[in-house]
Amino acid sequence: MVDVGELLKNLINAASIVAILVYLGKKAIELYLGKNIEKYKYGLNLQVEEVKSKMNAEIEAHKNKLNILAKEQEIKFGNLHQERAELIKKIYLKIVAYEKKLGQYVEEMNGSELLKHQNVARNELLSEFDDFVNVYNLNRIYFSTETCELLDSFVVKSEGISDKLRLIGSQNADKYHDIIKEVDFLKNFIIKPIERELAEEFRYLLGVKNKV
Repeated sequence: MVDVGELLKNLINAASIVAILVYLGKKAIELYLGKNIEKYKYGLNLQVEEVKSKMNAEIEAHKNKLNILAKEQEIKFGNLHQERAELIKKIYLKIVAYEKKLGQYVEEMNGSELLKHQNVARNELLSEFDDFVNVYNLNRIYFSTETCELLDSFVVKSEGISDKLRLIGSQNADKYHDIIKEVDFLKNFIIKPIERELAEEFRYLLGVKNKV
């Protein structure tokens, strides 16, 4: 006769063993999968770090290129500003010299000394103006539109005066006073504003005056 108690005991023991085996198997699988997952995550992190490292290297290289370009542009524009400042100074000094010659010429006009053939002051004045026009025409690209308009008005007015001065002689000495009036207008209403404009622009380039 079968011992039911013993049978139940054996069944329970067998079930326990199966349960243990299942549990152990499950843990083994979890451990195996866990190790593989960690290994995969580690490999993935290495790839991510490698990509980040390459990207950072490329970004730094790009930044260095941009910095080099920016420095080159800074140097170029620095040289350009220096050239422009030198040119403004040169044009300013030429206009001042021309204005001085005009003053000397007017004094000789008032002293009735202009009837001498090829008056020295007149020749110097005309030469000074021609030299200014040559320098200005070759470098007008350096000036702003507003400054060019002022300088152009100076050139046009001075050319008219120069043409008349070249024709002055004993036959038309009565024209002296008309020319003197034109010279006064040129000095007070054209040359003076140009000198102020050039002086302000020069100070701005030197950094001692803010642009208005």
